[in-house]
Amino acid sequence: MKLPNFSELNNEDHIFLYNHDIKEFHNPNQNSFERTRYIARINKIIEGVRRHIPTEGKIVEVGSAQSNISLLLSEMGYCVYPIDIRHSFLTYARLKYEKGKFFPICGNAEELPLKDETIHAVILAELLEHTFYPSKILSEAYRVLKKEGILCITTLARKFTATIFIIAKKR
Repeated sequence: MKLPNFSELNNEDHIFLYNHDIKEFHNPNQNSFERTRYIARINKIIEGVRRHIPTEGKIVEVGSAQSNISLLLSEMGYCVYPIDIRHSFLTYARLKYEKGKFFPICGNAEELPLKDETIHAVILAELLEHTFYPSKILSEAYRVLKKEGILCITTLARKFTATIFIIAKKR
């Protein structure tokens, strides 16, 4: 995954996500608090996926924003579908793409544009705390998961600067 050239950015959303990437993922200060915390969360998600899902598995990252998790997983061989309601976020992610099975989808987390029981893992990273109806999103995630698929949820507990991390397997 590459950082796009600033000249490639087409709109305010691209600049917004680029600035987050500079602060969190591509930060030249490898020991910055923001980068360290962000990379730790991403690594925990990737470790969970790799532990439970074979490399050819289908992964959905709902509310993907700049799609860092999706891009990394696609480079590892997974078939990844980042989903975001903002098309401009997905076009930014495409600017970062280098290789792998990466298929962005513009869609609503409360009505995922996917068939029932077709996905091996659904990732909800720092999403639920920003929504009015998290139960709808969880129901949709459950609907699209295959039996034995995993749901990976992280949410930021800002007051304590910690991440709550949950992996649940569909039975």
